[in-house]
Amino acid sequence: MVTFQDVLTWKSGGLRAFRSVLAKDARDLEQVHDESQRLFTDKFLGACAEAEARTRRALVDDVGDVYKQLERAAHDFLAAAEAVDEVAGKAKDLKRRADADGCNISDEGRVFIPDDRVPEEKVNETLEGELIMREADAILNALGLAYKVVEDLLERAKEASKAILSHGVAKPDPSWNVEEVNDWWTSLSPEEQQQIEVMHPDWVGNLGGVPFAVRDRANRRRIDPMLSELNARIAKAQSNLAYMEEHGSSSIEGTSWDEEKQKLRILKEKHRDLLSVKRKFGGAPDGTHSLVSLDAFKGDHLWAAVGSGDIDNADHVAVHTPGMTATVESHLMGKGKGWGSGVSGVDNVLAQGEDILDRKGRNEQVAGITVLNYDAPRWGEIGTPNHSVAGNHQVEVGGKSGADMLYAVQATHSGDPHLVASGHSYGSSATGWALQHSTVADDAMFSGSPGVTTMNNRDLNMLPDHTGLGEAAWDGVADLGRFGGDPSYSKEFTHWSCDDWTAPDGTEYKYSEGHSEYMNKGYTSTYNQASILIGDGVAVKDD
Repeated sequence: MVTFQDVLTWKSGGLRAFRSVLAKDARDLEQVHDESQRLFTDKFLGACAEAEARTRRALVDDVGDVYKQLERAAHDFLAAAEAVDEVAGKAKDLKRRADADGCNISDEGRVFIPDDRVPEEKVNETLEGELIMREADAILNALGLAYKVVEDLLERAKEASKAILSHGVAKPDPSWNVEEVNDWWTSLSPEEQQQIEVMHPDWVGNLGGVPFAVRDRANRRRIDPMLSELNARIAKAQSNLAYMEEHGSSSIEGTSWDEEKQKLRILKEKHRDLLSVKRKFGGAPDGTHSLVSLDAFKGDHLWAAVGSGDIDNADHVAVHTPGMTATVESHLMGKGKGWGSGVSGVDNVLAQGEDILDRKGRNEQVAGITVLNYDAPRWGEIGTPNHSVAGNHQVEVGGKSGADMLYAVQATHSGDPHLVASGHSYGSSATGWALQHSTVADDAMFSGSPGVTTMNNRDLNMLPDHTGLGEAAWDGVADLGRFGGDPSYSKEFTHWSCDDWTAPDGTEYKYSEGHSEYMNKGYTSTYNQASILIGDGVAVKDD
């Protein structure tokens, strides 16, 4: 176990040197990857040629996977090195002050003052050492994950299984992980990929490991068949109800009248939401938004996810989960020309991020995904065990979908992205669950949270200063602490300001009030989330 005395001796030199080696290896492999892509020829034909080409495509993809993992490991070790310098500096500063006051610091970081009475001004000092040790623990956890990325390179370097390479145009094996799916997809010829996209869009529309642009085109093809299926199910439910009413029966085919009525209500709500999807995505891609997930039958609500920007190539990508009362129509698609509140909020953060990048002269791109792949609780469902806002069932469902989306971004991205997990309200609780069950996010940001499932960075697999939290005035939800405690009391999280603020360039930003103004255009909270998105951390802290 690490002690306070250990932390005093921490230095980042070795980590930075290792990072430099990893970064150089990543650049070298990237060059090999780019050159390998130019080796294909159309002069070698026939069945043997296709088998060879399939293997070569998979090999090129594997080289890309390895350089991407090296790049990710290099980023992780640099972030850890910076955190080491920060926490060691805090420890030395505390030790200096403790020595000056004649105090002792235990291995666990507790500050002991000789006098039995603890002066009021020294109370925070007694807690400061313990916080330093929790930060050190989070760093060690992050370093363990970073070393595991390097160890996993041995697995990534292995040749893809012959079963995957020979799978061809067939339904993907549901047991494959995202990397195996990606191996299969990249082994296919462009013609085979096109065939699957057109003839079997259900195979790839929601499949992690397939590029997001492909998922978008596939899901657009799925809308009309899905509407037809819902119409058929609605007609069947109506027919069953009519039969029961006509014959005075209380059930049909083992289903009661009330259950059939409930089924019909659910189907009609899904149909309504799916029509809003058709209004937005019934045509050809417009290059700004994409339909990267769509499912009408996994839950009692329609599930969908909307991408903003070029997800597979952007430098910075946010995966955001909305919270309670969110529906596909209200939070994703919207009812008019604009987008729903969830997508609009993400777009506001992206636009603010682009503005900051432009002002700093950084040629970097941003993208985001608004994910509603769970049954977000609604007021009318409070008494339903699997849908109640007071329960954690949908926290886990939404958390799993969030974790899957994070891994999907990492798997198909060109290079290692700066990946941010985000959540609002109940969606922040789901995001907390996702972070506890994944290791690819670089930063986290929570707003209006009833709890993020923990009060510690280590549990979220986050380094110190990489978990941002916003709480606006008069937001009662943010004080509930229902899931893992009230995060506003966590000393480990970095709390961003939601007050009005004037930037150094004179731009004025508004304050957020209540539960629904965290991602509004021109607000301080939105600026802070944009700053986190582009890797600069919280810009305006809540003091």
